[in-house]
Amino acid sequence: MLGFELLGNYSFALQVVAILMIFPNIIYKYTVPTDSSGKSTTTVKKVTVLISVIISVMGATLSPIAISTLFPKYVLATQAMQILSFHTIPATIGLMINSKFLGMERNRIVLIGTILSLSINVGGVIVLGPILGIIGTSIAFVLSSTANCIYLIVMNNKMKSDQSASVIS
Repeated sequence: MLGFELLGNYSFALQVVAILMIFPNIIYKYTVPTDSSGKSTTTVKKVTVLISVIISVMGATLSPIAISTLFPKYVLATQAMQILSFHTIPATIGLMINSKFLGMERNRIVLIGTILSLSINVGGVIVLGPILGIIGTSIAFVLSSTANCIYLIVMNNKMKSDQSASVIS
């Protein structure tokens, strides 16, 4: 279905994405216990998302130069890297909302979002991988994190509206 060359370049691109996600993951590890104690982490989360946007844009613009210079054997991963760089934005937003839900002990919402993300990623790789190659697998990855982010935002807004409705009545 997918060749070793595609999978090798995709794996390399995912490793670079893991590097781009180091800062949001560190902040996530800070916000989970802080959220569970009831303290506000809104400012930290907003700054983290802003930095994530900057990291994403830098990853998309600088990856062609960095890959061709440092890793010339992985030049085919350049387009995938540019696409996958945009994964950091919805993934960071998702991590920040996950932190809130885990702090409130709403694990089911996090689990459903993760299952949704996994399903879209696997389905996207199966459908888009053979058609578009590494571009398709990269798009599937970004779509899966975006779907998880959208689901978490919807659930967060639903929870806020439920809380405000219970306060009014």
